[in-house]
Amino acid sequence: MAVRYPSYNAAFARHFSEMSEAEFRALAASKPMRDVFLAEMDKDTGFSEARIKQSEQSIRKTALRMQGVLRHSHYLVGDSLTLADICVLPLLVRMSDLGYQRLWSDLAGVSHWLERMMGRPSYAIAFYPGSLLSEQYEHIAALHQARPESRRSRTR
Repeated sequence: MAVRYPSYNAAFARHFSEMSEAEFRALAASKPMRDVFLAEMDKDTGFSEARIKQSEQSIRKTALRMQGVLRHSHYLVGDSLTLADICVLPLLVRMSDLGYQRLWSDLAGVSHWLERMMGRPSYAIAFYPGSLLSEQYEHIAALHQARPESRRSRTR
């Protein structure tokens, strides 16, 4: 869930700011899997900086746990690719796409694991051209990583 907050702030909040408050609340209420999540979001500015920091901390904790294992093996459950690797990959791909590599760039095991995973033939199939947010929203990482006050004015 931690990846959702930065993703929504970076890519999707811009669409909500065009809605009236009533339209946004109706949209949130119509999404049974995301209603509570969206209710926490300000339609004009996205999620709070505190919420984004919380997400960053959760992702950092995940990367640190991964590093503990990846110091001694190529994959998360030994030396063979498993469902664990496949489940975590989209999280790091999305966060990398949004410019959050700093959350694991000092962790060699995680960085090398991500390189290995991205080098697999299946990666190009799963993350086909046009599937990344950075391919749909120009300069998304730079805009999202900008200071909060400048980000609000540039994402609309």
